[in-house]
Amino acid sequence: MNISIKVADQTIFTLKEQGQHVPEKYTLPQNWARAFKHNNDNLTQAFKQMQQELTDNTGLYTTQLDLNIPTLNLPPEAQSYLKQLGYTKSEPLALNIKGTINSKEQTTLTNFNGFVKLSDAATTHFSHTLKIDNAKIAKEIGELLAQTPKTVATEQQKQALAMHLLAIEGRNTFLNTFNISYKDNSLLPRIYKENAKHMQTGTGLPATAQDVATLYAAIIQSAQINPALTPYQTTLAQFFQDPKELKLAIKPKKSTITL
Repeated sequence: MNISIKVADQTIFTLKEQGQHVPEKYTLPQNWARAFKHNNDNLTQAFKQMQQELTDNTGLYTTQLDLNIPTLNLPPEAQSYLKQLGYTKSEPLALNIKGTINSKEQTTLTNFNGFVKLSDAATTHFSHTLKIDNAKIAKEIGELLAQTPKTVATEQQKQALAMHLLAIEGRNTFLNTFNISYKDNSLLPRIYKENAKHMQTGTGLPATAQDVATLYAAIIQSAQINPALTPYQTTLAQFFQDPKELKLAIKPKKSTITL
């Protein structure tokens, strides 16, 4: 399957899929949404269907996508906020995302990288690789079968089970690598300056942009985060204290950071 979308004779999106036939059911969130939409009166049946589809998935396939929008006009609200920050003209946003999804038997590997650029304000480059263990997801769904209602489920039960499904996927999605670099041309200092107009210090004096920066840094430094990310917390706090350029690279030894 190949999909190409053009705007003004320029290709902005391409999607290629190759390998064994891959029906929509292998995309878990879509699968869950469909099951709850069409089979929500019998959640046991829906769970069994999802578990069987995951168990049967031996499809070896690769999906590649490329999204490249060099001039993306921001919504009016965003343009208005940028003017409020002191930007005299509205620069279009440049967006580029490339990704691959490789499925091999019971494991799916995803890799995405790209950048977002607002020329006068900031530029962000990013890349990450995730591993999804479909076999474990199928096993945990099976363990939930004994807890699902045997009769028509209430709306509260449906919502609770939906949350369980999301938790199951989260527990079995592992971070292999994560890289992000952010270069601030002027955006955060202007945000600090704007926020300072509406704040006061502890002594009741008007706040400065540096007061706002210090506050943000303190919030980040004291936040409760995944222990595996703690070494990066201070770096992030220091960046918000003095926003110029930020680079973070995470590479767990055994893909132990779950999302």
